[in-house]
Parts: sequence; structure tokens; C-alpha cells
Amino acid sequence: MPITKTKKLNIQTMNSITFRNLENSLNDNFFAILDLETTGFSPKNGDKIVEIAIISIDCNGNEIDRFETLINPRREVSATSIHGITAEMLQNAPTIDMVIGDIIHHLNNKTIVGHNIQFDLSFINHEVKRHFKIQDEIYGVCTLNLSKIIEPDLPMRKLETLCNYFNIENKNSHTAIGDCQATVQLFTILRDLFIEKYGIDKFCNFINPLRLNVDCPISNHSFRRENAIAVSKRESNQFNAFLNRLSTIQSDEIPIQQYLNILDDILADRLITQEELETLADLSAEYKISQSQAIEIHQEYVRKLVRIYLLDNILTQSETADLEKVCELLSISTDVLEKIVKYEKVSIHENLSPADKQDYKNKSVCFTGQLNSKLNGCLVDRPKAQQLAMERGMVIKNGVVKDLDYLVVADPYSLSSKSQKAHEYGIKILAEPVFWNMIGVLVE
Repeated sequence: MPITKTKKLNIQTMNSITFRNLENSLNDNFFAILDLETTGFSPKNGDKIVEIAIISIDCNGNEIDRFETLINPRREVSATSIHGITAEMLQNAPTIDMVIGDIIHHLNNKTIVGHNIQFDLSFINHEVKRHFKIQDEIYGVCTLNLSKIIEPDLPMRKLETLCNYFNIENKNSHTAIGDCQATVQLFTILRDLFIEKYGIDKFCNFINPLRLNVDCPISNHSFRRENAIAVSKRESNQFNAFLNRLSTIQSDEIPIQQYLNILDDILADRLITQEELETLADLSAEYKISQSQAIEIHQEYVRKLVRIYLLDNILTQSETADLEKVCELLSISTDVLEKIVKYEKVSIHENLSPADKQDYKNKSVCFTGQLNSKLNGCLVDRPKAQQLAMERGMVIKNGVVKDLDYLVVADPYSLSSKSQKAHEYGIKILAEPVFWNMIGVLVE
């Protein structure tokens, strides 16, 4: 039967000198429960940490302190479908160089514990070697291996499986702090069962505090998921602030098409920077565009996009997600979007034909990031994307050069070196849905 509750370690009745020494040894030691989220599986192949959590506990499982932060990897995030971390969330997060001192501070002089700890420590060891030129390996206690000793017949040993088995609640799985909290409970349960079965003397063999003598200043810099969400909300409020500053008095003549063209250019990468927002503000001020007129133009932009996506009478999942992103950027509610889609579905007629497509023959394109769209039920990977572009006469580039025509980004907030170079060179950056629509590929 699985254990549902942990118990306080009680060794007061052991009155021999040996066990008193063991008790003191255990009580004088602390444990650092560690969990990471990463861009992939191999730090040697360039994968990086994107989130870390460390919860320090005493021998009875009581929390002493914790450290938690997102980390900007300065590369594509990847694995977002697993950990839910996007490049946008990492824009304001510290780099590993900024928090390596905090990490060592929270791990030092404690026995490190984690689930499948070898994976987490491969990244920690990689960064320690890189920053401090130390070749010694850091080791820790693995709750996955402990579970093999305690429950040798279990068929699966993922953290989620063991949490279900031992009735441990983990509402935030695949977040560093959520998995860390679950591992604290799992370790405490396995510790009690191990001591009950093999004795405290055998458990003390697991105690191996990290003793790392390095000069690593502490920054106390922590940027958590809730901080990233707050920043995102603050940025969306900036667009609302722009709208609220516009006049309530309507202008007689407004350059609708000019505004739409500028908006189309701004939204090509599905981002609105502060500089681009100022461009809209300057145009609105020049022609005395009112708040209601601007909102109408924004809705017309969405309406035109809906018409394009409905040329085949189908709104794919990818197209719907793109429409929702555009509406989010333009502060258009989902209710308004639903009304626009409903109206356009009714009004669209058979003679409606696509706008003349620009000839993209000999235009160069480069892709960055893990693409999200599907074609015939299958994800469009990089080779398939390149094939689709080449079939339309485009030239594929492996990297960003100054004469590149388009960089297609899977994530508008891409942190890749390609994106940074494209910004530096002033190359046109296109969000993935915009590119597929531009070259006439119907993706899901």
C-alpha cells in the first residue's frame, strides 16, 4: 500500500553512542531539492537551463529557504509544449551568468536531491565547469533510484507516476517549483521508508554535502513565471494606453489604407514594439484619428485577415491561433473576434478570390525555431518548410546574411542569434502564420 503521510524522524529512543552520533550527523545536515526545466537534453550540444528551483530542507523535511527563477538561455527555447515557457516569458529573465552565484549559494553545504538527478546535475556541472573551471563532478541523491530500493516492482518511475502512487499532489507539474515541491514530499516519504527498512546508519551513507570553494557573488535576482505574466500584461496595457490617449472627436478624413499598410508591416512578426507604437501614435496625431476610428481600423484589419483565412471556407487551428494573437495585440476582445468570424462566414461568396500573390521567386528565406504549424496532420519541420518555400521558387538560406529577404520565426520573441542578426541588419521578420499565408500554403 502506498504511504499517504510522512512522519517526523524519531530516533530519540536510540540511546547508544553510535546512534546518538548518527542522530547528530543527520540533524546537522541539510538537503537542497533541485529541479530544472531546459531547452533540451544535452548541455554538451548547446541546450540550456530556462528555469531552476531549489528548496532547502532540514532532515525532517521542513523548508528552510527556496530559490526560483526563469533563466534567459540566449537561444531558442524549444520544448515549450512540455514546460510551457516561451521566449516572451524569458525576455526580462536573468542569464545564467547573473545567477550562477545564487545557485551555488543555495546548493553549497547541502546534500543535493532530485528526481532523475543525473539529468539536472549534467546542466549544473556544465555551468560550474564553464564558470569556475572546476572539473570535479557534483553528485546528489536520486529519488528515482531510491524508489527502486523501496518499491522494486513498480513498472514506471516518472515523478508523476510516483506522485500518484504515494498520493502526492502536484498541481504545477513541469514547472521547476512545482516538481521541486513534489520531490520534497517524495524524498521525505522514501527517506522514512528507507530508514524503517534498512536503518538510519545506512541512510546516513547518502549524506554528501557539496563543498564548493569558489568566489561567486550573490545577485538575489529572481524572475519567476508570475513576474513574466505581469510584464506581459503591462506591455498589453501600453496599447490600451495609446488608444486612451486618442481624441474622442472624429476626423473628417483619415488615411485608412495608409494606416492598414503600416499596421500590416508592424504586425508581420506578430509583435508591437514601443517604437512601432510611437509610429501609430504619430500617424494618429497627424491626421487627428479618434479613438473610435482607430478601433474601427483595427477591427477592419482583423476582418480582412479573416476573409483571407476563409477563402477555403475553413478556419484551421493555426489560423484561429493567429487571429487570437492579432486581436490580443490590438486589444480586440474574443467576443468581437467571434462576431467578425461569424459575419464573414455568412457573407463570404463563391466569387471571392484570393488577392494576387506577390511573386516570391528568387526571394531568400531563413527559418529559426521549432515550427508549430501542421500540414495534413503532421508538424511542419524545418526540411518540410524549406521544401514548401523552394517549390514556390524561393532561395533557402541556412543563416542570416545582410541580403536575406525574410527570416521566418516560430516564436515572435525568438532569442536566437538569427533573430538578433535580423534585427541588426533590418531584415524583414515574419511570424510563421504570416509566412504561410503570404506564400499561399494552407496549414492547420
